[in-house]
Amino acid sequence: MSDSSEVIQTQPEVKPLERAKDFHVYKYNSTNPPIPYTEADVTKVWQDEPWDANLPQPGFLTDLVLTTRGIETPTKFSIWSGLFAISTILKRDAYLNWGFKPLYPNMYVILVAPPRMCAKSTVIDICEDIFLGLDDLLKSVDLKLAFRKKLNLHHSKITPEAINDLLSPEYASEEGEKIERGSEVSFIVSELTTFLGKQKYNVGLIDNLTKLYDSRDIDDEMTRGGGKSIFKNIYVTLFGGTTPDSFKNSIPEEAFGGGFMSRVIVIKQDTPTRYFPTPQYVPGAPTIPELTQRLAWIAQNSFGGYQLSREAYIEYSKWYRQFKDNLVGNPNGNALARMDTNLLKLAVLIRAQRYERGNTITLNDFTDALKLLTDAYGEIGDFMKEVSSNQWESMQIQIKRILEHFKKGTQKQLWRRFAAAGIPEALLEIQIQQLLKTGQLSRSVQSDGEIIYEYNEIKEDSYAT
Repeated sequence: MSDSSEVIQTQPEVKPLERAKDFHVYKYNSTNPPIPYTEADVTKVWQDEPWDANLPQPGFLTDLVLTTRGIETPTKFSIWSGLFAISTILKRDAYLNWGFKPLYPNMYVILVAPPRMCAKSTVIDICEDIFLGLDDLLKSVDLKLAFRKKLNLHHSKITPEAINDLLSPEYASEEGEKIERGSEVSFIVSELTTFLGKQKYNVGLIDNLTKLYDSRDIDDEMTRGGGKSIFKNIYVTLFGGTTPDSFKNSIPEEAFGGGFMSRVIVIKQDTPTRYFPTPQYVPGAPTIPELTQRLAWIAQNSFGGYQLSREAYIEYSKWYRQFKDNLVGNPNGNALARMDTNLLKLAVLIRAQRYERGNTITLNDFTDALKLLTDAYGEIGDFMKEVSSNQWESMQIQIKRILEHFKKGTQKQLWRRFAAAGIPEALLEIQIQQLLKTGQLSRSVQSDGEIIYEYNEIKEDSYAT
């Protein structure tokens, strides 16, 4: 006789699949793929950003960028929103052939910017709007595919125990065939603090998210009642927005080691990149329903194992050797530890977004992925210090940010900015003297006695230092 503590939660009743009663007509297929939009198709209402040099090859990502050009969302926030959308819809159906087991393209992405500065919530909402019509579209094509690709989206605050319920595998039947959807959930939270809660209460949740990221084939978790929850074919994605201060208050100190934070890709923007008093529609750009159609094509045509082309593999091997060498003694080594696997996941997503069938990741795909990820990791050292519990390091980064935006001006103007930010005078004097010695800050005196400060930015290799 088995003990009740060993009871496994039973599977839900298997129900037959049903076609949607109201769905849009899916207009693409494998032989009729979408054609990427170009700037020639739209009316330009925006100013280009320097970051636009990182744009990948035309595809779903550049289509989404054109749709969001009329709002104050920076280009890089739009790109990473699109990457999250593709990561979420591919699920475990697409993966990189990677040694002894597949590398699945799930991602945890967090957009970080000061409040009301870069329209974080707006682009997160657009991403979810694209998902809304996806189920009906796929049901109009293939009921089995629609069941496999049905999304389990979650937005609100959650406890570690409640995650167990969200991850229960689901089953259905079609023409006598049993179909299974694994333990899958996508967390979409416009304010990460609301989702995670305070540091002292969320260690268990952070631990769960860290463990789930690794997409195990099977796992279990003890329930409060003493039984077990069984997880199968795990696939979890996370997309959130927050401010630097909120991030600091939500992420426990333990997460800054090689655990949770090494699995998260932080996309940070400190200043606006464009200004629109009211959001604008870009004439000629793809609509949200059109983007849903295009994401449905990716869902239908991205299956199986992906592999690097010979040229891409050679380039990756060169980068990988340098990357591993640079981790030795690197103070940011924990945060950078999974940059290599994130790069390969990203390469799969870049390949899938191009509206072209096939599973070979080209050199251009790899190069696009490397540009995006190098940019994302570029501020990882400063960001870790900024959200650190060490007040000295946090203040140092705050002073640097103020100087980057200030550029050049009088001492009175600069000191007013520091005072508004609450920088203590004693700490400010020490930091200013250090910056003058290193040449990052210069000071001159005009004929009228006015003191002028000028900030000289020094670029550093983001993962080699």
